[in-house]
Amino acid sequence: MSDTVNQWECYKDGFILAFTHDKAKDPSISRLIEIHQLSRCEAICALHFMKTPSIADVAKNTFRSQNTVRNHIKHIMQKMDVHSQAELMKKLITLASL
Repeated sequence: MSDTVNQWECYKDGFILAFTHDKAKDPSISRLIEIHQLSRCEAICALHFMKTPSIADVAKNTFRSQNTVRNHIKHIMQKMDVHSQAELMKKLITLASL
């Protein structure tokens, strides 16, 4: 069964339906992990930051605390060798366009 299709698990008293989504298979995530050695969580935060450069929105959309997102953004900036969020945004947009 494809990873993007709903998966059924059968237990003694019923069924559990687990949903997966294609966003986890975004090729940009793989590029960020491979090229800049980001963790998977950092890569996901980076992509959300690129779409909505608001720590609060990224935290809400990724189900993380704002402090966790701030730490991820700080580590992403260090790993991508940028010194401002504007530089980070520019680099992320360039990477996403590849």
